[in-house]
Amino acid sequence: MLCWGRIRKHNFMDTNNKKLLPAGTKEKESETRGGGFMPFVSGLIIGAAVVGGAWYFAPSDSSSPDDESSTTAQDDSFNQGVTSVTTTPRVTTTANQNGEALVVTNQVAGNTVFVDSATLTGVSWVVVRTADGARILGAARLADSGFEIPVSLLAPTVAGQQYEVVIFIDDGDLAFDHRLDALVSGVSAPFTAL
Repeated sequence: MLCWGRIRKHNFMDTNNKKLLPAGTKEKESETRGGGFMPFVSGLIIGAAVVGGAWYFAPSDSSSPDDESSTTAQDDSFNQGVTSVTTTPRVTTTANQNGEALVVTNQVAGNTVFVDSATLTGVSWVVVRTADGARILGAARLADSGFEIPVSLLAPTVAGQQYEVVIFIDDGDLAFDHRLDALVSGVSAPFTAL
């Protein structure tokens, strides 16, 4: 028996103690190379392909923020029967000789209007009202000029309706009253609720 175990050992191991496999079989590559290199390289290649594909197929925005918003038919075979629609300019700016100014964009209807910028000479109210001036929807007090000013409204704007943003100079009591605070004439920024 002792002799048989020794012969059996030599039948499966060579002189360098490496496994001898039966004829026609190979040892798995992962057993000889460590198994992590090929999956790592494959992962890098797949990752590069995914990132490159996402970059290549991502939509690009080539429009300028100062452009007028418009919809045009770009591919006649795809857009048959579509007519070109042009809306009012996206940005409206007005100012007067005293230095007050407003910038507002057309925006989604809702309970808040965002004024892009307001240039003021003192404590003032940025007021949102109907385009005819008959109804004031909301006001925000500012001590100085500002950007991205949210004006909370008492009544929401309605899609398709026109509104305007105006400036009232505070009379010193820090409370808005359209009868007591002075409307800055010549400064009006109209916009449309979308």
